[in-house]
Amino acid sequence: MKHTSRRILSGLLLIGLALLLVLQGLYSIFSGNIWVLIWMGLFVIFGLSRWFDRDWLSGLVFFYIAFLIGNQSYHWVHLSLSILILVGWLFFIGLAMIFPSSRRHWYKKRYDDTFIESTDDHHLSTSFGSSSHYINDPDFHYAKAEIGFGKLNVYFDNAIIQGDSAEVNVEVGFGKLVLYIPKNWIVKSNIETGFGGVDLPQTAPITEDSKTLYLKGEVGFGALSVVYL
Repeated sequence: MKHTSRRILSGLLLIGLALLLVLQGLYSIFSGNIWVLIWMGLFVIFGLSRWFDRDWLSGLVFFYIAFLIGNQSYHWVHLSLSILILVGWLFFIGLAMIFPSSRRHWYKKRYDDTFIESTDDHHLSTSFGSSSHYINDPDFHYAKAEIGFGKLNVYFDNAIIQGDSAEVNVEVGFGKLVLYIPKNWIVKSNIETGFGGVDLPQTAPITEDSKTLYLKGEVGFGALSVVYL
């Protein structure tokens, strides 16, 4: 329901922006630069989309970018663009340090027609910079990876799927996520992409020890790559 509501709202706002372009072309209803308003509207939509996922920090970043675009034309704050960018960079790094992501992500696993809820032990995130994580789990079933503006490499070469499948849920903003997985894992992707890209390897041959890795989540302006080890 949450994803459906978000898509409906984003779709309506995009349609509204399209109509605004038509009205501006026909009647010149705005004296200023219509493209400034369009770009501001797009980043507001992106920010609202992140807030629908309770990703407050990324949403604020998008709203701040919308403010920077508008301030260049309307001069709400009389500071140079470089100063405003530096202020925003310091502010958001400070927020990321004070309020690290504390969301709890749940998965449901079916046992004898009964759903059991459990929290994951592999919640990986990076906001700025680059980092690498190694998952050494003899009973791997779930991981969550969140990337803001950085790069995250995740290695699963020592992870073992005891059942038939496991899941990795991703949230990629402007950054890049690279997953390094064993050759016997078959990748099934259900990733929603905005302006980002997903690079998946050629499907590995199915063997007796093959396992299925389900990819879910979103890639906004960033990139997701899966590499076989």
